[in-house]
Amino acid sequence: MKTAKVTKFDKRSLKTLRNDLDVLLEAYGEKTGLTIHCGGMRYTDTDVKVSVLALIAGELTREQKAVALYTPFEHGEEVYVVGLGTCIVESYHTKRRKYPFLVKTESGMGKLYKVAARNVKPTTESEEL
Repeated sequence: MKTAKVTKFDKRSLKTLRNDLDVLLEAYGEKTGLTIHCGGMRYTDTDVKVSVLALIAGELTREQKAVALYTPFEHGEEVYVVGLGTCIVESYHTKRRKYPFLVKTESGMGKLYKVAARNVKPTTESEEL
């Protein structure tokens, strides 16, 4: 499939750019033992700034390590979230005072949600509710 020439950045062209970059970064990551992917993209009509995250394969990010440091949970642990049900803890952001937890739902597509600390309970407590 031939890629069209980009004359202006918009959501459609950025989606194509992100997919192409992820393929290239994944190939490079396999050679170097890194897990690399595109983060956020900020753009105007004529330029785009791409954030890239590279991680040593098998290691956790700072936010994933913060789960064990600052909470009674572990990264990847099942928890009960008020209003969402059973979720998996993805990360904990210390600078986000209102919604520090990032959790992924088990049902459906595994959507990510920012959650307040008071709404995250151990799964054993959810059985008592």
